[in-house]
Amino acid sequence: MQENLTFGQRLNGEPLHKAIQLKDIDTELRTALWNVIYSNLFQRFQIANHRNAFSDRAQKWYRDIWVFVLNRPLDEYPNDWQVAEALKDIMLQGLWTEPYQLIEDLYAKDIPRLVELETHTVDSFEKQVNFALRRYNSGYTLIDGLFVPITNQQELNELETLTVNTKVFNLQNIHTHIHSAFELLSQRPNPEYRKVMHESICMVEGICRLIEPSAQTLGEALNKIKNSNFNLPKTLNQAFEKIYGYTSSTDGIRHNLKLDDKNELDIEDARFFLIMCSAFTNYLIVKAHKAEII
Repeated sequence: MQENLTFGQRLNGEPLHKAIQLKDIDTELRTALWNVIYSNLFQRFQIANHRNAFSDRAQKWYRDIWVFVLNRPLDEYPNDWQVAEALKDIMLQGLWTEPYQLIEDLYAKDIPRLVELETHTVDSFEKQVNFALRRYNSGYTLIDGLFVPITNQQELNELETLTVNTKVFNLQNIHTHIHSAFELLSQRPNPEYRKVMHESICMVEGICRLIEPSAQTLGEALNKIKNSNFNLPKTLNQAFEKIYGYTSSTDGIRHNLKLDDKNELDIEDARFFLIMCSAFTNYLIVKAHKAEII
């Protein structure tokens, strides 16, 4: 017997599974995402105000939202709750892309993180957004401030682990590549799959050249690692040498192809490369840390 079914589903009056929302966003999901924004950016500070703990920084954030997120004239700045109403209108009535874009814009101004620090939030803004996305079957996941079309939890774990590792070990170069990959994968209406794959292999190159600083390319770094005491399994090294060979070949991702080329790439190619390279980069980061290289 299936658990957690609604009354309507138990009586066969409602479908058991909602279609994944990739190019649409229904009222339930819009409302859930707005509730996350409202409870975090407005309701928390209303409560703080009643306790005489309202921060002047909240006023700055609201003005930043008005000017940089909503793109409204500063001299027309209203009161805080009119800012909330303007955001609500976009979340509930805007085009299907606009709620996602609004949340990304909030992250671009670093507002969710600052609010979490100010209010000592236990459940992060990102966690709450992703809970709403899963509950209402969105085809996207919020990660590193961007919505990416990946929902498989194991795949997400690798991406999330890598974003954390790059911050813990101060690997800014690698973080730049993975963030660029997220941007390119989530770009609408035309994701840049080839460039996603390029950024993915650059992550591997970044950690390999950190392990072998004298190497000028990924191929050279892999060769040096293979002949060193780094203890990288030979077959794994050979596998990535072949992948690097593909990316560098005339029909590989580092070469521009014509629009009518038979080797045109799609989302499954980009996702495979992104997840695979993220997993391998995580693996090498752990190895490098154990070897006291980072």
